[in-house]
Amino acid sequence: MPDSAQNVNATATQAWNITTLKAYLEALVAALAAETDLKFEARDKAQALQFQADQEHFRTLNHEAARILKATEITVSRDTWDAFKENDHQWKSQTETRLAGAMKTAEFNIYKETTERALNLGAGKWQGVLQLISTFASLAAIVGVAIVLLRPH
Repeated sequence: MPDSAQNVNATATQAWNITTLKAYLEALVAALAAETDLKFEARDKAQALQFQADQEHFRTLNHEAARILKATEITVSRDTWDAFKENDHQWKSQTETRLAGAMKTAEFNIYKETTERALNLGAGKWQGVLQLISTFASLAAIVGVAIVLLRPH
């Protein structure tokens, strides 16, 4: 080792005393504390953001629960609907039986045919409206595609 390197090492070793060692350790501790504070601040900020996101999520869930509750309040349960349909079917059967007893067979058959025809026409009318809407929607889609394809670029 050259003499100058030995002199530098000797000078550096002699320069370390209790005061310089204390200052060095204090600087290390201060740097570590600052780094730790930054980590804690980042963690606290992340927790605060997560808390806000959770609050928004819970608020959304509460609104969804209220919406579902409101929807179930205005709807009928399946059991109630099935019971209604059964009672309605029984009432219709009883009414038709009474009508059949009160009317001549030919008149009753005409009544049944007329009623059935009216119900079929009503159902067909709605099918026709829906089919018309579907046709217009398809036509609009075809025209839209044609316009996009034929448009000059």
